[in-house]
Amino acid sequence: RNTYADVAADTWYTDAVIWASENGIVTGYGEGKFGPTDNITREQMAVMLYRYAEYKKYDTTVAGMSVKEYADYEAISEWALKAMAWANAEGLITGRTASTIVPSGTATRAEAATILMRFLESAAANKSITDAKSVKFSTGLSPPYSRQASIKRADRWANRAVPSPQGMGRPFLSVTQGGQKM
Repeated sequence: RNTYADVAADTWYTDAVIWASENGIVTGYGEGKFGPTDNITREQMAVMLYRYAEYKKYDTTVAGMSVKEYADYEAISEWALKAMAWANAEGLITGRTASTIVPSGTATRAEAATILMRFLESAAANKSITDAKSVKFSTGLSPPYSRQASIKRADRWANRAVPSPQGMGRPFLSVTQGGQKM
């Protein structure tokens, strides 16, 4: 159920926002606002990834306070501190410079791609995925574009642009374990 007044019922992102909200990945700004056209900050991205990792029951206990070493550590919002400490300890979000992490700065497209790649690599190695033989990565495209790979070879496909009749702007990688989408 859509609880956000600023998320119209018929947009391309409505279902994703509803799913993420229902599963505790996003909470919006309060007062029925999600901010669908807002840029994402580095700390907001850390929180979303942290909550998703918890949702998937990944090990989120790895956290240190190496994030305290950044000169702008105190600029991290209280609600994002645990997630930023985890994301930094996991190597997902690192400093923009040697001394700053810039928590309220917007994530560039390059940063977002790097953070997502690091998160997916971390998730693939996560102990919560116990049977690597049963995990399959699939492009979901029809032959000759379809591919399946074991988790050990997934990195070959995760970052590759795969030409498809549907075009390049669509997700081409899905993950399943035991027939269930992950």
